[in-house]
Amino acid sequence: MNLLDVYVVVLFIIGLIYLIFFFYAMIARDNALAKLFALHSIFASVYIFGVILQMRAESLEQITLYQKVKYFGSPFIPLTLFLLSYRIYTREYPRPLIFICVLIAPILVFLLNMTNEYHHLYYKSVSSYSYQGYLITERKMGLLYPIGVIYNLVMVVYSLMVYYRLFFKGSKYFKNAYLTLTIGLICLTISSTLYFLDVTPHSIDTMPIGFLVLAIAYAIIIFKFNLFASQDIYHKVVFDNLYEGIMIIDEHGYLIDFNPAAKNFLPWLSKEHIGQNISDFEYGKFIFESENRSFSLSLNINNKTIYTDFNVTEIKRKNKVVGYVYLFVDNTERYLTMQKLRYYARHDTLTEVYNKSVIIEEATELLNKAKNNNSSAAVVFIDVDNFKKINDSYGHLAGDYILKEVAKEFLMILDYTGVYGRFGGDEFLIVLTELPLKKVLSIIRTLRENIINKEYSIDNNKINVTLSIGIAYVDYQIVKEDVSLSDLIRQADRALYRSKNTGKNAIKIYSQ
Repeated sequence: MNLLDVYVVVLFIIGLIYLIFFFYAMIARDNALAKLFALHSIFASVYIFGVILQMRAESLEQITLYQKVKYFGSPFIPLTLFLLSYRIYTREYPRPLIFICVLIAPILVFLLNMTNEYHHLYYKSVSSYSYQGYLITERKMGLLYPIGVIYNLVMVVYSLMVYYRLFFKGSKYFKNAYLTLTIGLICLTISSTLYFLDVTPHSIDTMPIGFLVLAIAYAIIIFKFNLFASQDIYHKVVFDNLYEGIMIIDEHGYLIDFNPAAKNFLPWLSKEHIGQNISDFEYGKFIFESENRSFSLSLNINNKTIYTDFNVTEIKRKNKVVGYVYLFVDNTERYLTMQKLRYYARHDTLTEVYNKSVIIEEATELLNKAKNNNSSAAVVFIDVDNFKKINDSYGHLAGDYILKEVAKEFLMILDYTGVYGRFGGDEFLIVLTELPLKKVLSIIRTLRENIINKEYSIDNNKINVTLSIGIAYVDYQIVKEDVSLSDLIRQADRALYRSKNTGKNAIKIYSQ
């Protein structure tokens, strides 16, 4: 067995490897990269078996025939290399115009070879001589031969640039995969250049040797890094047009893909950051480390708060988690609506102070604390004098305006241990604890003065507002019997009644 016999055997093995790759890729046909890889593999296989047939040819006619067989695969291999690298880098296919441009050259080279005997523009001449039992082909370059050389070079250089960039800026987890692809392409470039320049011994086609190294590189990234298996788990058209944000990461937290909507939630999502760990970016660490399948997160985007709900789905291959899909939606409107509903379940819709049920609840809690601490408590009833007359004279909107303005003054109560709210109609209830009666009177007098001295104007009409106030007070250190909130409310109500019946605009303290 001579050297050429060994070379033919090696070529056969390489061709067989690419056939196996083709069938493997067809099994994984739901993956867009796998489809491209299947095309690449079948074109490479056709080319390599064409080289074998050409080397085993027994006449110049057979050499010419098998030369054409080779070119059913050869011109399209650089095209598939370009499409693979473009797809890996951009996560999408080239636009139609770009695809047409890169398709012109291989089709032209293919047609030139199929019709070369009529014009000799690709190969000026093809001859052969016998060597070690083989017919060795000699070719002279035609006028248009450089088209194929330049096209091959441009496509391979583009692919090299892509993998070089991904090696330095892509995922740490896939660095070795990109390095392996780069080495394979460099070897293919060297073997192709030697063949195109016709500097190989006896003009032997050395390109398949480059394909052998590239085949090993592909085997490593397919079986070790599972690179192709993690690319297309979605339908791109649907993926890109979903209103919901979608982000895909691998099991280590490295960004694989995202849709345009996701950038509205996480502005750092960009093609430049594909391959980087999301933990390096704002909110990324919390998102990745969250152990819940569903969680909510408030995102501050451009000084605007977005309330976002996240749902996480595991991506599994052979019962092993290889990544995660995050689906997130903007629920700000629903969140704010629920927040508003919760707010108005506790607050009066007109005055925005506590409503009756909440003021009773809060006051009961304060009173219980006062009892337990042997402290004091005061319940204060406030009624707007002549409120019905205001409504009748100026309308109900005027009455609403007065109630809202009066309620604003109650904020001063927050300086003390107390609570306040609207008890109903034009009546307000205040509860103060841990204060002596003298201090309670001082606070209520100040509040009353603030309210009655305030200017109230409706349609340029000034309205005078006065208050009738009733106070019930208990010191639990002195009074040992149980005095409940209901008791104090009843007492304050009686004091208020006395205030209204003695000329209004007065403060009365309950006394037995």
